Amino acid sequence: MDRTLCYPTKARQPTRSVKTEANVEGPDQKLNPLIVNKILEKLMSPKLPPLNALVFFEAVAKHLSFTAAAQELCVTQGAVSQQIKKLEEFLGVQLFIRVHQGLLLTTPGTEYLPAVTEALDRIRIATAAFVSKVPRGVLSVNAAPNFANKWLVPKFHRFYKRYPDIDLRISATPVRTEFGKEDIDIAIRCGRGPWSGVDSTKLTPERIHAVCSPELLTGDRPLTCLDNLHHYPLLRNADQNLWPQWLQAADLAPSRMQFGPMFNMLYMTIQAAINGQGVALASSTLVAGDIAAGRLVTPFMLQVPSPTAYWFVCPRAKALEPKVAAFKRWLFSEIEQEATYHN
Repeated sequence: MDRTLCYPTKARQPTRSVKTEANVEGPDQKLNPLIVNKILEKLMSPKLPPLNALVFFEAVAKHLSFTAAAQELCVTQGAVSQQIKKLEEFLGVQLFIRVHQGLLLTTPGTEYLPAVTEALDRIRIATAAFVSKVPRGVLSVNAAPNFANKWLVPKFHRFYKRYPDIDLRISATPVRTEFGKEDIDIAIRCGRGPWSGVDSTKLTPERIHAVCSPELLTGDRPLTCLDNLHHYPLLRNADQNLWPQWLQAADLAPSRMQFGPMFNMLYMTIQAAINGQGVALASSTLVAGDIAAGRLVTPFMLQVPSPTAYWFVCPRAKALEPKVAAFKRWLFSEIEQEATYHN
């Protein structure tokens, strides 16, 4: 059958008042055991009845009319008749008889109907419950620009592979997301959370590394020891200039260092380091991909803790939505895999 069925979603009511062949012939009529056994033999066989035909059978039994059933299912009357015939041939019994007023259920049809209705209702309920849990729809994620540039954009294709029914919308802004005023489901923020009034979870504790291009490890003044650091520009970030803290931990005097330009976005600082233009400080989360790809190296073992971290943030009312929960699972799974790889 080529035409799409418009399946009814409302559960069927028990067919207590449906006219049947048994009602017409008298209340004392008994079921023919041969007919019942014939249906049972069919049902006990490994082969299921044509499932589409069961939907047609239920609709015809409800209306006792091929025409009304066709209207409900958005098909032709001929299609309904064909499906009923197919089911009757499978069961080996007649399910309806024609009378002057329309149709009547036969005795086998009357016995079969409650089981069919119950089975179809179970399928409808289970399907509705399943569909409500499948992550789907538009998901708007607003991320801090550095995280979006260095972490989210290189990896979002893996999210699409796992959740193809979610339409991901990514934006990047440096300011705090106002969930009540913006159409945003999730924010990835850098800060000292957690924050009140929202669901906020830290991605991972951040460590700050000195990073540079592999080119700086060779040449006349290879950056293989701290004593050579003063030969290279120290690239700075305006939002979080941690060079004083790092140099103090390395027991190096800032006065001996040459400081390079200051960038307002950390991903620009990292890119300058990739280009061999100096040494940058960056969090482990943001440079993990570049280190794995060989674009950056960590010339020194020294690390210092970051005063901030990246956080998954969403309105509490959205935390349990399937699409939001799916993104959170994927995000933390990726973070965990990355940490395992680098450890």
